[in-house]
Amino acid sequence: MAKVSLEHLQQAADHKYEGLTIEGIPGGDVKLLSPLKMSKAKRQKLVEAIKSAKQDVVDEAEDQVEQSIDRLHRVLRLGAEDQSAADRLLKTVGQDLTVLLELVSEYSAAAQPGEAAPSPS
Repeated sequence: MAKVSLEHLQQAADHKYEGLTIEGIPGGDVKLLSPLKMSKAKRQKLVEAIKSAKQDVVDEAEDQVEQSIDRLHRVLRLGAEDQSAADRLLKTVGQDLTVLLELVSEYSAAAQPGEAAPSPS
């Protein structure tokens, strides 16, 4: 019968569902957690925030741009490993909607469950 340790399973899960790490942020890298590693309540909030942010259609109206920025900030705050990391990330990125859109897009892609990979021999 094959055996595997819980520690090995946890390490494999951590590697497979690691989320997204943003480098080059003053004070250290910022990690956006995989929704699969979050509590059900936080995961539901994050999913709703992502849906809301993706539904925004950015037009020339300033209030629409501000609403988009606010929604994208919410996604990143919910995904960040802690509030301090979120604050540092948002301070660095600021109100640049193009960077926020790209960051949330990358995070959404990284947060998707991956396909099973063969284990090392």
